[in-house]
Amino acid sequence: MNLRVRRPLRHFAALALASLGLITATVSPALAAETDPADQWVTSTDGSRRLPVGFLLTSACHYPNMKCSYGSPVKGEAYLTDYKQVSDSLWNCSADQTSTKRIRWDDTVKSSVSIGGSLTLSQSAGAVFASVTASVKASYSHTWEEAYSTGSDAAITVKPGYVGWISRAQVLQPFEADVTVSESSSFRPWQSPREYKLKVGVDYPDDGSAGQAGRVVVSSRKMTPEEQVARCDAAGSDVVSLPKP
Repeated sequence: MNLRVRRPLRHFAALALASLGLITATVSPALAAETDPADQWVTSTDGSRRLPVGFLLTSACHYPNMKCSYGSPVKGEAYLTDYKQVSDSLWNCSADQTSTKRIRWDDTVKSSVSIGGSLTLSQSAGAVFASVTASVKASYSHTWEEAYSTGSDAAITVKPGYVGWISRAQVLQPFEADVTVSESSSFRPWQSPREYKLKVGVDYPDDGSAGQAGRVVVSSRKMTPEEQVARCDAAGSDVVSLPKP
């Protein structure tokens, strides 16, 4: 799988926005069985629960005067997050001895949600967008948030006068869907409903079922003179291990 680092986290890669029709709030086991793994990523947030992404993306449309319709979520290009430190720091205070130790690393990555602006300009568009946005975020954070935790141990070699640690980048899989919100007026029932178009996106941590889950690397750098005094001279030890920041 070709992956790239993308910044910031919530920006989506270019998506093929060809219409795939509408999906319902349930996915039949028979249909799921006929699709390949890539299709299952599009139609379901989790293979065992069969929760379609579209149901998550439109979970806020429960107002009496609002109706939502949505196109099938489109799977974007998987990407790597920025690398972050996931282990303790190992400071080699020796003057001439390389240090090799096995240290533990742990990482937890949560999915993220983004909501795009309304494509329709009108006097009430701002209020409709705000209410739908708030409801989607509330429902998402309380009910639908996905997290992926992993960890292991690895050997790390640190040269004299250097500090070393383990870093990890997580693979995230983005989805995006177009949502149309129709708002009818209870005061003017004869008027046609007004429509507002939103883009809602979700980036899920890839647990490895759709490819590589993440990349783990050993990082190191030379200590500064100030760090040498603070970490080594005061400790009186050749190797000092400190918790990750």
